[in-house]
Amino acid sequence: TVMTKFAPTPWRGDAKAVVEACRGSAARLGGDSVDLMQVHMPDIIQPFARFGVENRREEAHWDGLAECYHSGIAKNVGVSNYGPTLLERAHDHLAKRGVPLASNQIHLNLLYRRQGSLATVAKGKELGVATLAYYPLAMGLLTGKLTSARLRNKKDLRSRELLRYLEGGEPPRGPFAFPNTAGTIPKGGMRTLLLVLEEVAAANEKTPAQVALN
Repeated sequence: TVMTKFAPTPWRGDAKAVVEACRGSAARLGGDSVDLMQVHMPDIIQPFARFGVENRREEAHWDGLAECYHSGIAKNVGVSNYGPTLLERAHDHLAKRGVPLASNQIHLNLLYRRQGSLATVAKGKELGVATLAYYPLAMGLLTGKLTSARLRNKKDLRSRELLRYLEGGEPPRGPFAFPNTAGTIPKGGMRTLLLVLEEVAAANEKTPAQVALN
């Protein structure tokens, strides 16, 4: 399956831009169409929002998806990082144009169920929109292969944050800290979860990663 995305920005946000992005991706991939074209995120890059001026163009993005679908350059269309309310709006808007909304890609795994992710999954089920998870194995944490010993001497921000998940600790501080999505992690980190994953995996002759994905 070949998938591509359109990232809305202040300088490209109309329906034509979505179509051109899809056509360009298909050409670079050596084909005439893609299996799935998604809008990468809501139209949240609003440089003048601090002055009370916003120009949200989600409906134009959805019109672009519809044009991609009807023209045949996208066999399916979807969105990404949409919450329940915007997902329903996108679904209804596309339905009026005879276009099924195939998917919504969100951050979701056994460690991350915050910021309305479960409500978004439920809304997707209600609407018949498939949820696609990114970071499904939490950057490798749910495979059981990342250990404290492997991460302890690494100095990059990502490794330090992964180590915090494994062992627990306060969230990082400062402008150059790795993006925090977990808050304070109790001492012992995710050790209990890993032990359960390994136990279930062994009982079913599977790997911890297979259990985490299912």
